[in-house]
Amino acid sequence: MVSVLKVEPGNNIQNNPIDGNSVASEPKDGIDRKFTLFCVFAAIAMGAMLRWLVNSDEAFWYDEVWTATIALQDWRGAREILGIDVNAPLYYLTIWGWGQLFGVSNVAIRAPGMIATAAAPLMAWMLLRGRMPLHQRALFTIIIALWIPSLYYAEEARSYAFTVLGSVLQTVFFFRALRGKGETGDITGWALSGLFLGLNHYTTLVMSAVQGVSLLLLFWRTRPLAIAFAGFAYTPVAAVFLSHYEAILHITTSQNFWLKPLSLFDLGRALKFLAGEIYVALLLVCVIGAALLIDAKNAADEGTLGRYRVTNVALLWIARLRNSIRSSPLFLTALVSFLGLCLFLGIAVLRPTFMPRFLFPFAPGLFLGLIWFIDAMPSTRLCARYATVAVFFAGALIWGVQNSTEINKHLTWEHESAILKDAGVSEVLFILDQGFPTPYPEFLHPKVFGFYFSRAGADVRVREFVPDYQGYSDPRPHLISFLSEKPGRGLIWSIFPGPSPDPIPSDLEGKIRRIRERGFSAVYDHTVMEDTEGVDCYATQTGPWSKYTCYSAHDPTAQGELRDD
Repeated sequence: MVSVLKVEPGNNIQNNPIDGNSVASEPKDGIDRKFTLFCVFAAIAMGAMLRWLVNSDEAFWYDEVWTATIALQDWRGAREILGIDVNAPLYYLTIWGWGQLFGVSNVAIRAPGMIATAAAPLMAWMLLRGRMPLHQRALFTIIIALWIPSLYYAEEARSYAFTVLGSVLQTVFFFRALRGKGETGDITGWALSGLFLGLNHYTTLVMSAVQGVSLLLLFWRTRPLAIAFAGFAYTPVAAVFLSHYEAILHITTSQNFWLKPLSLFDLGRALKFLAGEIYVALLLVCVIGAALLIDAKNAADEGTLGRYRVTNVALLWIARLRNSIRSSPLFLTALVSFLGLCLFLGIAVLRPTFMPRFLFPFAPGLFLGLIWFIDAMPSTRLCARYATVAVFFAGALIWGVQNSTEINKHLTWEHESAILKDAGVSEVLFILDQGFPTPYPEFLHPKVFGFYFSRAGADVRVREFVPDYQGYSDPRPHLISFLSEKPGRGLIWSIFPGPSPDPIPSDLEGKIRRIRERGFSAVYDHTVMEDTEGVDCYATQTGPWSKYTCYSAHDPTAQGELRDD
C-alpha cells in the first residue's frame, strides 16, 4: 500500500524550490506543458471577458446605488456615511477615490470589482510559481478564473469582488507559509492579505482566525517575530470592527435582520455556492465518483488492496490521509479551510449570519482540497484533471450565455425614476417597506434614492417615509394623502420581506398571506392607490422584490410654478 501512497515531491513541506514549469514529479502521467499553459491563459482570458461583457452596464440595484452615493459625496460626507454603515469601509473608500477620478457611471463604479476578480487568478499563478508543481498550479488558477461566484460578483459594485481577491491571496500565502516552514515573507504576505480582507468584510475574520491559530501553533517557536508582526497587522481590523460592534450585534438578531439561523436548506445553498452552480456540482460529483471507483478497481487489480472491498478502500484512504497530514501543505491548507467553514456554519446556527456569499474565504482552500483528492488517485488523476478543467470551462460558458439573456429583464429603480421624471414629478416619497425599522438615520436613504434623479439631471426632492412597525400601521392612507395634496408628487414603494421565525414562503400567495397575517401594510394589494383620482400607479419589480411607482398627474408645462410653490 505504501507504494500507492507515495507523495509527489512538490507536495512535501520543505524549502527546496520547484521549477514552475517542471513536470518531473509526474513520471507516469506527465502533462503536456504547452497545452497546460494554453488552458491556463485561455481560462484567465475567458474569465476576464465574461466579467466585462455580462451585465456590466446594467442599471444599478439598491446596494450598488449605496456604493455610488458614497462616491458622489465630498470627503466629509463619505466619512459620515461610512461611520454609520455597519459594513467594513475599505472597499467603499476605494470606490470613493475611484469615483473622484472616473465618475459614477455604471461601468466606472463596477470596474474596480472586475479588475480585482480578474487579477485573482493571475496573482495565484504568479505567487505559486516555484512553490507548487505545474499541474496543480494550473488547475487551481483555472478554477479561480472560471469559478461562477467570482464571475457573478465581479459585476456588482459591492465589497465581495475585493473579498474574492483577498481570499485567494490569503490562501496562497498560507499554503506558501506551510510549505516554506514559516518563511517571514510568506507569513507577512498572509497577514497583509488578512488585513485587506478584514477591512473589506468582517465575516472573513473567521477564516483568518483559524489560519492564524494554525500558523501560531506551527511556527511560534521558529518564527516568533513574523508571528508577532502578523498579530500586530490585524489591530486596525479589530479597531474598525469594534467601532461597528454594537450596530452589528443589533442587526444580527432574528428581530432586526432579514436572515435566519442556518438550516439544512441553507447547507444545500452553501454547497451550490461553493461549486458555482448546481450543474457544476453534479458534474464534479460524476468526475470524482468515476475516478474514485476506477482508482479503487485499479488498486485491487494491482494487488494493493488485496480484494476490492469497501473496508479495504477505506483503509487505503485512511493511509493516504495520514501520509498527507504529515507531509502535504496542499492537504493541510484544505483541512484548515474546512475547519474554518465548519466554525462559520456553527456560528450561523446560533445567530442569523449566513449568506452563501460569506463563504468566499473558504473556497480557495477547498479547491486545493479538490486538487489533492484528484492527485491522491495515481491511476486516474490525469483524466480527472482534464475532466475538471472541462467542467469549469463548460460551467462558465453556460453561465455567461444564461446571464447575457437576462440583461434588463426587470424594471429597475432607475427606470422607475425615469417614469416619475417624465411625468413632471418634483417631489418623491420613498418607502422601504422591509418589515422592521431601518438601522440608519432618515437623512441617508433620501441621499441614496436621490442618486437616480441626480444622474439624470432632474430637480427632484426626495423624502423618506418610515412606517410605524411597532404599531403595525398601514402606511397607505399616509401615501394617498401625500399624493392627493397637490400634483407633481410621486412615490416609489419597495417591498423587502422582513425577519420572521417562520421561513419565508417561496410562492407569491404565501408571501402575501404571511405579510397580512403579521399585520403589515399588505402592500401587494395596491388597488387603493390605483383607484385614487388623479393618481397613476404601476406595479414593478427589481429582482425578487416588488415595488410600486405612483404619481399624481398634472400638466408638465406647469412644472416651474410647482417648483416655485
